[in-house]
Amino acid sequence: MHTYTFNLHGAVLNESISQDWDFAIQEWEIVGTYEDHGSTCTCGKKNISEINIIKNKFTGATLKVGSQCVKQFMNVDMFVIHANVRKIAKDITKSVNRPTLWFFYQQGVITSQEFLDYVEIFRRRTLFLHQSNFKIAINQKILDFQQQTKKEATNAIS
Repeated sequence: MHTYTFNLHGAVLNESISQDWDFAIQEWEIVGTYEDHGSTCTCGKKNISEINIIKNKFTGATLKVGSQCVKQFMNVDMFVIHANVRKIAKDITKSVNRPTLWFFYQQGVITSQEFLDYVEIFRRRTLFLHQSNFKIAINQKILDFQQQTKKEATNAIS
């Protein structure tokens, strides 16, 4: 087992109720994501930039893991989500894709109606002003959530 994988497994199992990896990973969920260049993953890998905050549903423990590590036990492609967030951070008028939108719906950032309304317009080339304003507002909610997650993680996890 690679050192980083060994370190990650140890940290996750240490903060889990179950001591069996296959059961322990089911205790965890992604509760936030943000970018912070030069960070360190729970596994020990340094200079990562895409941070995912995972939380144990039973113990309340939180860990900061990179996109490579989160793929080991979460069925979410965080690379795609981070890329979409970077895209709207550069140009808030751009659209995020459906998996990214779904992720932020699951996080409670947007409502089911906002999800459905965004999906109706996200591939259109031309939008009415109210549609454009709506998309920008949703994108801003996503960016605000990331900023809040980063702020909370910085305070809670050292």
